[in-house]
Amino acid sequence: MENSMLRELREKRGLSQSEVAEAIGVTTGLIGQIERGDRRGSVGTIRRLANFFGVSMDVIVSARTEPQPVQ
Repeated sequence: MENSMLRELREKRGLSQSEVAEAIGVTTGLIGQIERGDRRGSVGTIRRLANFFGVSMDVIVSARTEPQPVQ
């Protein structure tokens, strides 16, 4: 399943896949694979994505959830 939420979060901030990848220490290819639904990220990758975007990990793993700020 495509991870449209991750793509939406990234695009709303005007970031490229490579910028996100560099910021969290993974490859650009992995970000693309997660967005396309070809691969799921590890718990550590999902945690870093959630922290980077300021949302809960649930938002990152759920393809259709509205983003909620981390409290």
